[in-house]
Amino acid sequence: MRSDPNRTMIKTTTELMQTLRLECHVGGEWMTVPLQGGGGGRWSGQLEQIPGALEALLHRLTGREEYLVALGEGAEYEYLWHYGFRARPEAPPLKGSGWNSCGASGTSVSNAHLHPMALIVAGEFAYLAEKTGDTYHRDRLADVVQWALNSIELYPEVMGYGRLGVMSERYCPSDGLLEERYPDGTPASTWFSYNGWGAASVLEGLISSQQEIRS
Repeated sequence: MRSDPNRTMIKTTTELMQTLRLECHVGGEWMTVPLQGGGGGRWSGQLEQIPGALEALLHRLTGREEYLVALGEGAEYEYLWHYGFRARPEAPPLKGSGWNSCGASGTSVSNAHLHPMALIVAGEFAYLAEKTGDTYHRDRLADVVQWALNSIELYPEVMGYGRLGVMSERYCPSDGLLEERYPDGTPASTWFSYNGWGAASVLEGLISSQQEIRS
């Protein structure tokens, strides 16, 4: 008798998700926070601990409410890293520009810059908003997407390098971590770099979230 591939996938995915939740999410508290330099909790290390993609997949396959609830818990934890206000950068090119920090994710509690990695789970959070009908989730997703579009539209005129479609992974919203320098030694509020994963995250987030909304 041939096994049902869907049942096998559901069983394997369920076991993996349960392992993640046992290791990382105990009694409503995230217990294994990865640390970055300075001993600060690190956002990017949390992504693999938020089994949003697994929970969305399991809910698609089974329709069981518990997976949608778990997806909501993961989303709400991720939102804790978002900036909910417009910061005032202390250095160019962000200082005095139209850049807005709202919706961006902080890298860690000791690494004061923002990055576009939250776009990686945009499709899962769009699915959550659609299935729950909760406008809060849709609004938080819109924050992330709008921040990414606002940031990517600054190239090259405001940022002073690159071309449209370039994305750095470092945006400094304050006077912290101003390590990049202009030729004259003046601190800069971004890296003068092209981080392909950053632009890819924006593209993935736009496509996946729009596909969920249309489906």
